[in-house]
Amino acid sequence: SNAFELALSVLFCSGIQHFAETPKGMKIVPDYVKNFLKEIPNYWDDTKFVDGFPGKFVVIARRSGDTWYVAGINGENVEKSLKCKFPFTKETKSAGLITDGKDNRSFNTRKIIYTPNNPLAINLKGNGGFVLKFDN
Repeated sequence: SNAFELALSVLFCSGIQHFAETPKGMKIVPDYVKNFLKEIPNYWDDTKFVDGFPGKFVVIARRSGDTWYVAGINGENVEKSLKCKFPFTKETKSAGLITDGKDNRSFNTRKIIYTPNNPLAINLKGNGGFVLKFDN
């Protein structure tokens, strides 16, 4: 799905970050996705494994400076409900969440409030993904 592909921008590490898309394709991408891609750091100061199982799903958190990015992908064609805790976040924080939209080629975005004592519930569509960027 598109959100799965967006999550790879955080999950994969490369000395040169690159995104494969045509100008025609980028014209229909929502502005919030374009802005997310523009803000992706070219290096990470820290990486944390949050949750996952080989071949099933993964959730990874990466920090650049004071900003944490979290990305997750579902490796199976069945919907999953995850409850994620982020122990690196010791206080209540707001974050921008981008997930799959109504279909595999659309996005959905919303602001969330993360409280360290309450795991964040995330529904991952089959072969879907998400990205989360914590506000400073």
